[in-house]
Amino acid sequence: MSLDLGYLIQKFIDQAEKDGDFELYNEAGLQHELAIFLRENFKNSEYRLQLERNIGALDLSINSKYFLKKEMDIYIYNKNSNEKYCIELKFPNKGAFPRRMYQTFEDIKFIEQLKLQGHFEIVAMLFITELENFRKANKQDGIYKYFRQIHQISELNENEIPLFIRKEGNFQPLKIEGKYPFQWHTFKGIYHYFTITF
Repeated sequence: MSLDLGYLIQKFIDQAEKDGDFELYNEAGLQHELAIFLRENFKNSEYRLQLERNIGALDLSINSKYFLKKEMDIYIYNKNSNEKYCIELKFPNKGAFPRRMYQTFEDIKFIEQLKLQGHFEIVAMLFITELENFRKANKQDGIYKYFRQIHQISELNENEIPLFIRKEGNFQPLKIEGKYPFQWHTFKGIYHYFTITF
């Protein structure tokens, strides 16, 4: 039976919500807090986790150079089987909204590659921010509509990607194959988050 990453992430959020001492200050802090929580939940089980695990070190069915990224934020595996899992995190706490939005699409493409080509059981993303402009602002077209209106990560038309990103030297269309809807939730009264698992 596979791990339910969506359930585990929500359990982490619910526990942190009740913890008056819990602080969010950057993405690395979120990564470590979630890893501590997961490790505690995996006690006396066959599951292990690693942070910033390079995919080149894994025995995958295709060469790691074909993957969009090289390292997974949280890698979980079963020491007694071939089960593999990945959780990617996004915790933008400064501006640059279109770039952070595009990076979220990149992360979804990466975990989609892990799922489809790397044969991972389940993959997930946790996106959390205190910046309201990810959820609502005047601009509603292009890449913004996916976060502010339709609440879904899916294939972007090239004209929906900001021109300054398209003009960068290493830009390539992402070609996301699936459609991944999400719902915004509130955390500790000031943060908003969503999770995507597949």
